Amino acid sequence: MDNIIEQKERTESKKMTESTCIISEPISELLSEEPKSLMTDNKGIGVVEIILILVVIIGLVLIFRNQITSIVTDALNAVTENSDVIIN
Repeated sequence: MDNIIEQKERTESKKMTESTCIISEPISELLSEEPKSLMTDNKGIGVVEIILILVVIIGLVLIFRNQITSIVTDALNAVTENSDVIIN
C-alpha cells in the first residue's frame, strides 16, 4: 500500500515538474528578452515627444494669451479696413 502511494506521489511530482518546466521556459525566455526589446524599441518615443510639444504650445498660448489676441484682432481689423481697396 505504501508503495502505491509513493508511486502516485512520484508520478504527480514528475507531472508537476514537467508542467512547471514547460511553463517556466517560455516565461524565462520572455523575461530575458523583454529588457533588451525595451532598450531597442523606439515606438513610444514619438508619442511622448508629441505630448511634450503640445504641453509646451498650450503653456505658451496660456502665458501669451493677451498678446496673441491683440495681434490677431489687429490683423483682422487691418484686413477688414483694407478690403474695400482690394475689392475696388
